[in-house]
Amino acid sequence: MRTVVALTVLAAALLATPPAVHAGSITMETTIKVEVGPTVKVTLTGRNKGNDTANDVAPSFRFDNAVRKGKLVDHLPPKGSQEWVVEFPVPEKKGRYPLLCTVSYTDPGFRGYSAVSASMVDVGGVFPARLRGSVSSIRLDSEGALDVTIESAEPELHDYSVTAFLPDELGGIRDVGKVRASTKETGKLSIPITNHGALGGSRYPVYAIIRTTDGDHTTAAMLTGSIEVTSSTPWEWQSGLRWAAKILVAVWLLTEIGLRMRDRWWPAPGTPLPRT
Repeated sequence: MRTVVALTVLAAALLATPPAVHAGSITMETTIKVEVGPTVKVTLTGRNKGNDTANDVAPSFRFDNAVRKGKLVDHLPPKGSQEWVVEFPVPEKKGRYPLLCTVSYTDPGFRGYSAVSASMVDVGGVFPARLRGSVSSIRLDSEGALDVTIESAEPELHDYSVTAFLPDELGGIRDVGKVRASTKETGKLSIPITNHGALGGSRYPVYAIIRTTDGDHTTAAMLTGSIEVTSSTPWEWQSGLRWAAKILVAVWLLTEIGLRMRDRWWPAPGTPLPRT
C-alpha cells in the first residue's frame, strides 16, 4: 500500500508541474468581408501566421445586439486558414453599426488567447459619425488603463455610449459608460484593464466603439489603440483548471489500482486464499 501511495504522490507532482516553455508561437490574422442585402452577410477569414498549431479555434460575432457563433475548428496548423460565414438580419433603422469579431483559440499548453477585429457597416446609406477622438496606446504589466478622448462636431452637449472591445485575455467586450461632449467640451473616459493571461511581448489592437443617434438614424465610430504586454501572468487560470482536472483523474485511477492490489495481496481475515 505504501508503494501505491508513493506512486500517487509522484504522479500528482509530475502533473502539477507547469509545462515547459514552448518555443513555438501562434499569430492569428483575421480579415472581414461584409455584404448588405436581404441579410447582413459576414465572411471572416482566420490565418495562423505563426509556427505552432492553434487548437479549438472558434469565432464569435456581435452585430446590432445580436450574437453569432462560428463552427469550432479543432486544429489550425501553421500557415493554415479557415473561413466562417454568418448572417444577421438587416437592422430596421438606417445607420452605421459596429461589427465585432473575436477568434478564440488555445496553444499546445492549453492556454487560451484571442484575436479581435472590427468593422463599421452602413445600412440604408452612408452615415459617418460627427465626431473624432483617440484611444491611448499603453504598455501593460498586470493592470493599467486606456484613456478615451471624444471631440464632437455637435454645438450642444451630446451623450455618447462607449463600448470597449479587447481580446478576451484583456477583458473582452464590455460597455463602459457614457461620455458627454460638444464642440466646446471634450469628453474623456478611463477604461481599467487587467491582464488575464496575455503573454509578455504580445501586442494587441484595442477598440473603443462610440455610438450615438444623429437625427433619424443611428451612427457609430471606431477608435483604435494598442496594448503592449510587458510581462506574463504567473499561471493562466484556464490552464490551471485543466491541470487540476488531470490530477484528479490520475489520483482516482491510481487509488482504484491500489485498492485492487490490496485486495489481491492482503485479503481480509477469514478470506480463503486463492489456490495455486
